[in-house]
Amino acid sequence: MPRKPTLTERTNADVHATFKAAVTSLGIGVDARTERVHKILVDGVAIGARLGELRNTDTPFYYKSYAEANAVAHLAVDLDLDAQGQVDVLRLTEPQPDTQLTIDGATIAFVEQTMVMDSAAHRLTLDVEAVNRALRAREEPDIVAAFAGGMLTLRFNAIPDAYYNTGFPIDDIVAEILVLTRSFNGQDRGFSRLDPSRFPLLAGLNALGSYRTKGSTINPVMTLTDHGRPHLIEGILAERLADKRRKAVGYPSACRPPWLLLNIDHHFGYNDFTSIASVVIARVRPTEYNRAIVAQTYAKPLVVDY
Repeated sequence: MPRKPTLTERTNADVHATFKAAVTSLGIGVDARTERVHKILVDGVAIGARLGELRNTDTPFYYKSYAEANAVAHLAVDLDLDAQGQVDVLRLTEPQPDTQLTIDGATIAFVEQTMVMDSAAHRLTLDVEAVNRALRAREEPDIVAAFAGGMLTLRFNAIPDAYYNTGFPIDDIVAEILVLTRSFNGQDRGFSRLDPSRFPLLAGLNALGSYRTKGSTINPVMTLTDHGRPHLIEGILAERLADKRRKAVGYPSACRPPWLLLNIDHHFGYNDFTSIASVVIARVRPTEYNRAIVAQTYAKPLVVDY
C-alpha cells in the first residue's frame, strides 16, 4: 500500500502570498503564471486552496501524484487552456495515464507525465537534502544557537565528476559544516572561499560560505542548482519516450486522447533544449500518443501532434 503524503501546514496560496510580499520588498517580481495555476482544480479543489502534499516529513519534494497533477496544471496555463473555462486535473491510477484533463467537465485529454532528469544529479540533490536534515537535527547548544541567530548559506559552484558516481560523503560534509558554523562565531560574514586545508570537501565543491545575523537558518546548505549534465539530455529523452511508449500499450481504450508530457528538470539550468527535443521526438515518433509536449522552465513548451 503506497505511503500517504505529508500535508503542509499552509495552503499554496498562503505560502505564495508570503513569498511574493518578501521578494516584492526587494524589488523582485514573481512569475505571474503562479496565480493562474492556483485557480486550476486538482480533483475538484483549487490548487491555491490546497495544502501541499510532500513525499514525507522534512523534505521539499512533492508526493508523486501531486507533482504529476501540478505539472499538468502548469501545462494547462502554458497552453492557455484556462482561458477556455475551468480546468480540472483528475488524478488516476494505473493502468490509466496519470491524469485526466478536463475543461468545464469535458475531457480534453488523458495525460501521462514524466520527468526528464539526470538520475545521478538527482541523487546528489537527495544527498544535500540528507545533509540539511542531519544539520537541522543537531542538538549541540552552540549549533542550535548559531542556526537560530543567523542565516548560514553555502553555495556549491562546482561538482567533481567523481561525485556523480559515488554520491556525496554526507557525514563528512556535515562535520565540515559544523566546523564552519562555529568558525563564524555568531558574527556577520559575507560570501568567501573556504580554506582547503580546513574544509577539503567544501573547498573541492568550490563552496562559498556566508553567515548573516538577520534571519535564521532554515536550510544550512542551499539546494543544488544547475548540476544536471546537459550533454545527457538527448539520451535521457529517448529513454523516457521508450518507457512511456511501452506503458501506452496497456492504457484502457476509454483513455482517449492520450497526451505525453515530458518535463525537463530545472537542474539542467538556463538552457533551451527545444532543438534537441525536436530531433529526438522526430526520430522516435511516439505515435501511441496524440500529442507529445516537452515543457521547460526557461522556454516555451514544444508541442508535437500526431
